[in-house]
Amino acid sequence: MDAPDGLSERGKSLWLSLSESFDLSGAQGVLAHEACRLADRLEKLDAILSGEVDEWVRIREARFEGDDTVLVINQAAAEARQQQLALKQLLAAVGVDKAPAAKGGKVSSLDQLASRRAARKPRAASQ
Repeated sequence: MDAPDGLSERGKSLWLSLSESFDLSGAQGVLAHEACRLADRLEKLDAILSGEVDEWVRIREARFEGDDTVLVINQAAAEARQQQLALKQLLAAVGVDKAPAAKGGKVSSLDQLASRRAARKPRAASQ
């Protein structure tokens, strides 16, 4: 399934991963799209925080009734934390945290390994 319009590289990569791994219902598709948009925002915030982008603080002069100047400071670190939490919640809503929800009945190698470990636990406990 093609990535929705407007996504950057990171968002497109997440969309590809989600759409190949899961049969997304209409609602899950909307949530997945929002998760991809959040991934793109996090990429931009990371560029600000890592110094790749020169803009850490933007000064904007705003005049009100008096002659006071208002300094507006971007809060990139706090915003990044909020966006990460939102991304985690959206991915959980899509079902990424539930295994196996693989598309077409495919079970990933990690899920196969987890199943084998779970099967060994009862045998190990009885020995």
